[in-house]
Amino acid sequence: MRSQSVKLPPPIADNPFGKLADYYCTGKVLGFMSEPARARTGDVSSAVQDFIDHLQYDRNMSEHTLHGYKVDVEQFVEFLNNECEDVDFPGSVNRLSVRNYMAWLAGTGYSRSSMARKLAAIRTFFRFAERRGIASSNPTSGLKTPRVDRRLPRFLEVGEVEKLLSAPRGESVSALRDRAILETLYGGGLRVGELTALSEKDLYLAEGAVRVFGKGRKERMAPIGRSAANALGAYLSRKHRLSPRKRRDPDALFLNKNGTRLSVRSVHRIVAKYMAIAGLNAEASPHTLRHSFATHLLDRGADLRAVQELLGHENRKCPVKHRVEKLETGTGIEQGEERRYFSGRNGRCDGRRR
Repeated sequence: MRSQSVKLPPPIADNPFGKLADYYCTGKVLGFMSEPARARTGDVSSAVQDFIDHLQYDRNMSEHTLHGYKVDVEQFVEFLNNECEDVDFPGSVNRLSVRNYMAWLAGTGYSRSSMARKLAAIRTFFRFAERRGIASSNPTSGLKTPRVDRRLPRFLEVGEVEKLLSAPRGESVSALRDRAILETLYGGGLRVGELTALSEKDLYLAEGAVRVFGKGRKERMAPIGRSAANALGAYLSRKHRLSPRKRRDPDALFLNKNGTRLSVRSVHRIVAKYMAIAGLNAEASPHTLRHSFATHLLDRGADLRAVQELLGHENRKCPVKHRVEKLETGTGIEQGEERRYFSGRNGRCDGRRR
């Protein structure tokens, strides 16, 4: 694995890890450190790849999640390679090595949420390594995760959503595709990865629903409403008239200009494009539409647990952060009552009962 130089920042007085900001190598103070030696990483690439294979095939994690775990673990290995002396990854990594890495992240300017994610990736890796016998213990045991400030997610008002959904103009295949993408993201509250993974066989347009595979490849039926179903129908009618050369991936629902499955990054660009056309918040993302979907349901009195299920939150204890102020005050939500879901303008969400 190619090594990159890691420049150490100066110690920071208000570092959340206290005096550990003065330590970046196993038990050595910066003022007495010699030239850092290269870590004996052994078969590091194999260990990391085995870990990623485990997440992919045993835990069914998505490509996006796998990439995040791989990047975070490899960054930790790079830190050990460049700054820690005589550390054999993963066998001789200890708790101080991990704490020093977290201090380095804090000093480099990483946010607490990024630090928490990276620590979670390292913790998961060493649980795997301990079970496989390539590490004798888990050096993250007992380490506290940095406290992350709870922030309310961004969302669009109903009028802003209407402007966004009206932004794609014309009857070209790309305009019809983009309109269907925006309608489906909002109408079903889908994650962007769930949207790009859709195939034509996952559509149930007569019922106004799509079959999606969420985190861990868990399957659920997501109602999308009449407006999204109509937009998908119009797109499919135009798409099926394309030449085979422009439909190189016959299973994929949303295609790019090369006729292959649309990527997550492309959907981000599409949303940003129409946010700009509609004159809305340029920082919004596909996930903003998911937050807006949940917010509007809660605003119209939908049951909290029903919204969690629509979003694909399997754990009943999993908090829905959308409009937390409403959960705290109780306004707009009446727990335990069976309510109709948001019957929005243009019929975007049907009045279904669970």
